[in-house]
Amino acid sequence: MGRFSSFQRQLNLYDFQRITEGVDKGAYSHPMFLYGQQQATLSMKRNKIKGVKKAKEAAQKAAAAKLEEASASSHNVEGDDDDSV
Repeated sequence: MGRFSSFQRQLNLYDFQRITEGVDKGAYSHPMFLYGQQQATLSMKRNKIKGVKKAKEAAQKAAAAKLEEASASSHNVEGDDDDSV
């Protein structure tokens, strides 16, 4: 990880919990991340980021609609001279 915030995001995706009180305040813990029990870590799964796919699809739809609107408005400008006849 290039930055600490990116590393923290990865910890959160693996369901690590930040310790907020006591001697270990600021540290992260996970019930399957245990000293001397490497096999337990095999059951840890990375969660998918919620809403990313939907947000990307919505942005693509919005961009397509904006492009279509711009295209339609440029066609209307050309045909707007009907009043002069």
